[in-house]
Amino acid sequence: MLAPMKDQENPSLVTIGLLTYNNEDTLVRALESLVHQDYTAKELVIIDDVSTDRTYDICQSYAQQYGFIRLFRNEKNVGCFQNLEHLLQKVKGDFFLWACPDDVYDLDFLSACVGAMHKDVIMATSAVKVLYDDDRVITCSYHELTKSNSFWRMAKMIVKTQDSNGERVYYNSILHTLMRTEFLDKIYNVHQLFCCEELWVINALIWGRVAYVDHVLVKKYESTVSYEIRNPHYHKAVSNPFARLFHAMAYLFVFLCKSMPLQKKWRYVQAFYLVIAYRLPHLALLAIKGRLLHLDALLFSSWGHKMYQKMGWSRHAKKNV
Repeated sequence: MLAPMKDQENPSLVTIGLLTYNNEDTLVRALESLVHQDYTAKELVIIDDVSTDRTYDICQSYAQQYGFIRLFRNEKNVGCFQNLEHLLQKVKGDFFLWACPDDVYDLDFLSACVGAMHKDVIMATSAVKVLYDDDRVITCSYHELTKSNSFWRMAKMIVKTQDSNGERVYYNSILHTLMRTEFLDKIYNVHQLFCCEELWVINALIWGRVAYVDHVLVKKYESTVSYEIRNPHYHKAVSNPFARLFHAMAYLFVFLCKSMPLQKKWRYVQAFYLVIAYRLPHLALLAIKGRLLHLDALLFSSWGHKMYQKMGWSRHAKKNV
């Protein structure tokens, strides 16, 4: 059951999580937009992944100024996904926002999204403006995705929704928005997922409704330098469609081994193949022929769940707050 909203005299606590690594060029403007949010019941948890520039010094300066900041630093570089797992273990609030050190949030972002968190809503987002360093501007709106309460209509809109340039909408943005803490383990999967961010959105849709604030409240700053050049490990991981499919199937394995009603698992599998068929159409025939369904049968079994636990893919570790 979804936790009810608290009254105005005792507002729900929001935990803002920020993962940093060599972000000195963009960090100050991101922190300014977070610490000055007009929603007062907030805490900011920062985990630095052993930055080699001035990032940690900047974080220390802000932590000394604002008592609601909790600052941590890893002993060694662990990478984004393991750092995210560390972050999720430190969440104390009723709601959680995974913020980006490159993004700027309007000062009423939290209050607007918390206000949209009705009983059946597990995630609230707004329109996002993406600004490139070559002066290109793209606006991503999620109105089409959220205007229906039907799971299948929303799932279909995941692959149909377009941005202001008529291209596939930027789904990485919707992951960095306000969510109910009790659903973090169901929505965020710390397995290293490449190329199919839509699957995280499906994680949310099978558990509840996504609310949408029809205003641009987030600005993302992107570089025109090829992402593959800046992140060669990503390019290697998705350099061919079979590699992309492998990562998607591994993600499916991790997700379906979680404890949840069988009906929701089956719904997820169907939506998963809908997204894969859209993103990787030349491999969709494999799914249609059922060659991939053998894995699904395995995942639903008790053996699959035991393997999931044996491989240490659970986030239910003792919290270190």
